[in-house]
Amino acid sequence: MSLKEGTCPKCSSNEIYTNKKCNPRGERGQIVISGWKWMWIDLYLCMGCGFFEEYVNEKDFREEKNREKIKTTWSKV
Repeated sequence: MSLKEGTCPKCSSNEIYTNKKCNPRGERGQIVISGWKWMWIDLYLCMGCGFFEEYVNEKDFREEKNREKIKTTWSKV
């Protein structure tokens, strides 16, 4: 269960809000890959308890160049 599905896994509230359809802006809303390249972050927030989740924007994540850049510059866990 995740906030993306519309129900909070912590408090079971269905009062979930997202910035997914808002115009992206601000440093908190992006992951810098390198230099001037970044991917936007979609946030989901439960208004019942304040729990939130972050996901890389689907369009940015599907872009193969972004994924390859991460694989070559970040450390694998």
